[in-house]
Amino acid sequence: MVNRMVLGKIIKERRKENKLTQNQLAEKVYLSRSYIADVEQGRYNPSLETFVSIANVLHINLNVLLSKTEIQDKWRKETCYGY
Repeated sequence: MVNRMVLGKIIKERRKENKLTQNQLAEKVYLSRSYIADVEQGRYNPSLETFVSIANVLHINLNVLLSKTEIQDKWRKETCYGY
């Protein structure tokens, strides 16, 4: 499972690196600005189709992104639960 907070943070960072506003990103992926804001804040997990669209616009390698979110999620669980 992908950690929504980590995913949102990475999307926000990449959006800013690409010098895009939330409005500009939303227009490019045919979504609302508020939806992009919710994804960046970790309130929503985008569908796979939406996730791929956002990743393509922001030039995010999906394998790298998924591995980052899974590693951080695993670390968080181990730290919190002492696994």
